[in-house]
Amino acid sequence: MTVYLLRRVIELLPVLFLASIAVFLLLHLAPGDPSYFVAGRDATPEELAAVRKKMGLDKPLQVQYFIWLAEILRGNLGESALSGQPVAKLIQARLPATLHLTVAGFLLTILLSLLAGVPGALRPNSKVDHFWSGYSAVAFGIPVFWLGILFILLFSVRLRWLPPSGYVSILDDPVRSVRLLLMPALTLGIANSGVLSRFIKFSVLETLQQDYIRTARSKGLAERVVIRRHALRNALIPVVTVAALMVGRLLGGAVVIEVVFAWPGLGRLLLEGINNRDYPVVQATLLFVVLIFVLVNLITDFLYVYLDPRVQLERN
Repeated sequence: MTVYLLRRVIELLPVLFLASIAVFLLLHLAPGDPSYFVAGRDATPEELAAVRKKMGLDKPLQVQYFIWLAEILRGNLGESALSGQPVAKLIQARLPATLHLTVAGFLLTILLSLLAGVPGALRPNSKVDHFWSGYSAVAFGIPVFWLGILFILLFSVRLRWLPPSGYVSILDDPVRSVRLLLMPALTLGIANSGVLSRFIKFSVLETLQQDYIRTARSKGLAERVVIRRHALRNALIPVVTVAALMVGRLLGGAVVIEVVFAWPGLGRLLLEGINNRDYPVVQATLLFVVLIFVLVNLITDFLYVYLDPRVQLERN
């Protein structure tokens, strides 16, 4: 296990290195000069030059990258070019809200996907199957921002059941926190369950056709035992990998959802940084999101091994 862990960590280092290059170049090759946003439109050429020097934009691109990378490796994410606050504190302040939304959206995605995928596989071509297939098609095709706006119009404007926007920590006010979380989390869950539910359905259908399922049935085992103990356990093994990839989709969707529902998370921080051309904020936030995604994939590898004992860690 230890050897496998070290190998996986070493394999992820080049991924993080290439991601850092992509994040750095993505902003610096974009048109526009961020010094104008910092100094203001009425700044003189001397003031612009001073701002560029302070931000390190007067150095060659490759020198800027290695200086930035060296600071990142030392744990210094820099300071916001606009507010002057440390970027690490900005991320730390916004991270709980994003984790709150992402975890809730992920759990709802899994729940809705199982509800839509498993019954359709157990009763193919039935009314239940047709209903959940229609749900999956709609969930897959509907834009996430439009679904969020529809929820606000229905549950906040018309029915007045839920507040339209905002965020409260669950530690401060659990009831209001859950009420504020319901719509954005449900929006994420529905939007992402369309893909995963279809994958679960076909995985269960394929598993039910395997020889060991027919053998279990021929031994006289009850159908619920065959389904629960043999079919679902093996069918859900490949689903773990797909579910982990959904985390990236959830984080991407959270950017839109946080704007729609005024959710003060990393998504809004990233969008604010992009609009203001705040390089340190955007670079650090993007790199942090990449790190989360990489860690989730690493955890997925171990979950896959736990669920499937046939995988031999030391031989892979």
